[in-house]
Amino acid sequence: MYVKKNYSLTETAFFNSGKHLTWLVPYTLLVAGLYRYTALHQFSFPWLPLSLIGTAVTFYVGFKNNQAYDRLWEARTIWGGIVNSSRIWGSNIRALVAPAPSEPRPKKCWLRPTRR
Repeated sequence: MYVKKNYSLTETAFFNSGKHLTWLVPYTLLVAGLYRYTALHQFSFPWLPLSLIGTAVTFYVGFKNNQAYDRLWEARTIWGGIVNSSRIWGSNIRALVAPAPSEPRPKKCWLRPTRR
């Protein structure tokens, strides 16, 4: 859970992906070294299908993210309306219901810290 307002680059690198960096960096260096110094040039991928699939996935994730944010905002506005209505209702009830004149009003009691 993120609790700070700002994170430095090192905190971001090791806090978010520190577990994965320990094996991803050596793996990436190994693959790049094997490709550079061995005969792995024959294993290549065409870029057109990868770019088309990547673009489609980007649009899909973007629309899903927008839809989730819209649902969150709608729930927030509905909850805000419920809170406001309950506050108004409580204020109206408090104004309409007064203590009987024969009953003494309860004293305001202030909490005091206990001394040791």
